[in-house]
Amino acid sequence: MDEKLQLLGFLPLDDDACVYTKGSGSQISILIVHVDDFIIAAPTDAEVSNIANGIKGFFPIKDLGEPAVFLGYALSRDYANGTITMSQTAYVHEILKKADISSDSDLLGVETPILPS
Repeated sequence: MDEKLQLLGFLPLDDDACVYTKGSGSQISILIVHVDDFIIAAPTDAEVSNIANGIKGFFPIKDLGEPAVFLGYALSRDYANGTITMSQTAYVHEILKKADISSDSDLLGVETPILPS
């Protein structure tokens, strides 16, 4: 997959081989890959379509539209401010439920062993 994405002009990040970028500044496109799931972020819808079509030339993909959840993260997009917010609130609540922690009173802080000076 790496070879095919590089043919499309994408390069993996040094720190995260599952994140690919193409371009820079306000013209950067970002591709996040996890197993067989992709998220494409680009400056324009046309560029997103171009990237998706390029990927379709190598792999069978289905466009599921703008994601609401990816890898346990809830995603929301604020078009007016040009931001994307990621949250794991639902995932944290799921973990707390599995651990049978039902209230804030069950969550007690722990003092560190360092004496204040």
